Amino acid sequence: EKISERGFFKVLRPVFQRNSKWSVHRPVPDLGDASTPMEEVREFYRFWYDFTSWRDVSPKFLKTNDTQLEDIYDCPRQERREKQKHNVSIRKKFEVHERLRITKLANLAWKHDPRLEE
Repeated sequence: EKISERGFFKVLRPVFQRNSKWSVHRPVPDLGDASTPMEEVREFYRFWYDFTSWRDVSPKFLKTNDTQLEDIYDCPRQERREKQKHNVSIRKKFEVHERLRITKLANLAWKHDPRLEE
């Protein structure tokens, strides 16, 4: 509802711009405007559906999942391995969470994009 009320480009452009800082690939395509050629629109969605992030686990994710990354320094070898496994597990969960979040954002944009209604 907010997208319809405030306008697709006005609402979603800053959201995509904020998320673009986590992109492994540069340059990040711009959302464009109502007159953007269809090929550029397709390229924008291709980019976001294949988005690769370099973002590491966020404090908000750790708090939500009631967990912490383990400090692996100054501990015996076996304990360090256990802690590394734990950290890898948390990072994988975060990657899945992050990919889902970006995919939902791209789906939301696709659904409301006035350029795709034709």
